Amino acid sequence: MNLITKLKNMKQRFRPVKRVKKTLSKKKNQRRLLLGVGIVLILGLLTALVLAVHRQNEMQADFQNKIQQNQVVIQKTQKDVEELKHDVSEKQKTLEANAKTIEEKNQKQAELEKKIEELIKLNHELKSYGSGIGGGRAAASSNVHVTAGNSYGYGYCTWYVKNKRPDIGSFWGNANQWYASAQAAGFATGSEPRAGAIGVSFVGSAGHVVYVESVSGGTVNISEMNGAAGWNVVGTRSTSASEFVYIY
Repeated sequence: MNLITKLKNMKQRFRPVKRVKKTLSKKKNQRRLLLGVGIVLILGLLTALVLAVHRQNEMQADFQNKIQQNQVVIQKTQKDVEELKHDVSEKQKTLEANAKTIEEKNQKQAELEKKIEELIKLNHELKSYGSGIGGGRAAASSNVHVTAGNSYGYGYCTWYVKNKRPDIGSFWGNANQWYASAQAAGFATGSEPRAGAIGVSFVGSAGHVVYVESVSGGTVNISEMNGAAGWNVVGTRSTSASEFVYIY
């Protein structure tokens, strides 16, 4: 292809461009072009705005939906929390009631253990009263002659000895108080055993009194109540005279 042909072809190609330039060179056509471009731009902007508003509405609807879902979760969580608080409160009440019950039971147990210790001690003391030479025998208290106006506790050692010795005071207190009460009342006292005397022992919390039936050397044969034979039962035994001090 020669140069002339190429130039012709290039000229043919640029003819539409020349026409466009010629067309745009007119102000009327320029205004039309600008109007068209403006309309296209406005339509594009409106389309973009509509799409943006639509997207915004979708996002807002999705956001509202998530808010409602979260609100449901929050309400359920709050309900669960209230139920948990109620359960904790009830369990706390149960624990407090159980703690109180345990404390009461521990207190009762301590009281029972104390009573058991007292009973064991009393039993030991009673056994010590009943120990001695030759053992002893028991007889029912129905055989005891009761002194009128006996103010001592029925079935106890003081009650029995008062029946055996009506001459003694009616308000000498516990057995361990009798020796001092007898001295204050003017009765003779001492460490020598005599038949018919009252033997006083200071063993135990309340002491013990016996009636001396007879004396054989350093041994006394006594009768007693609430000793080894038990409460409200008369027992007899032989024991060392040094176990007691005496009221004559």
